[in-house]
Amino acid sequence: MRAFKRRRTSWSAPARVDDNGPDATIGSATIAADSAGNLLCAWNDWRTESGHIWSSVSTDGGATWRRNVRVDDDTTDQDCYQPNVFVQPGTNHYLVAAEANRWFGGHVIPCVDLYRSTDRGQTFQPGVQLDTFNCAAWSPHVVADRDHIICDYFGEAHFWDRLLVESRTFYSGPDTWGTPSAIATLDSLHSLYYSGALAFRATVACTRRS
Repeated sequence: MRAFKRRRTSWSAPARVDDNGPDATIGSATIAADSAGNLLCAWNDWRTESGHIWSSVSTDGGATWRRNVRVDDDTTDQDCYQPNVFVQPGTNHYLVAAEANRWFGGHVIPCVDLYRSTDRGQTFQPGVQLDTFNCAAWSPHVVADRDHIICDYFGEAHFWDRLLVESRTFYSGPDTWGTPSAIATLDSLHSLYYSGALAFRATVACTRRS
């Protein structure tokens, strides 16, 4: 990673984020900052025999990075993919949404899980499966304000030719996840919906591609 310095209008020297071996494969790194300026980075990592989601934190603007921490708790020996990160304002909880894997009907299927760290990236809580497709789900995105976490994803709602974008909201006080909400409904003209994206303003907006 390189840090951009506004006053010098230039990039710093690259800083190594991962601490795995020289032959390990990594990809799909994403980054977010908390209110103190600390940085959270998460990525796909094949330092073991299967791919998992790993993370690291920088407290000096990206100049150095802490010991890497595994985010996911997947036990299927299948690969996890596509982490998306966000820091929850007002709490500084670190959020990582990712494609993980779970057993269903004797098969391993890709699901969308959310992992939360309440100690600024030192540890992550077990993943919570957000999708209810029980077929397959991919490409999560996560945003949050102080009292809500919203994650969207797309998945196989019925058959391989019927893909649907959903979102799900976490409400604090008491902590609970609401039911999934369809962003795009199945119809005869648009039966394939992919990769939504979220943003927070006064209200939440979701874009979709069909």
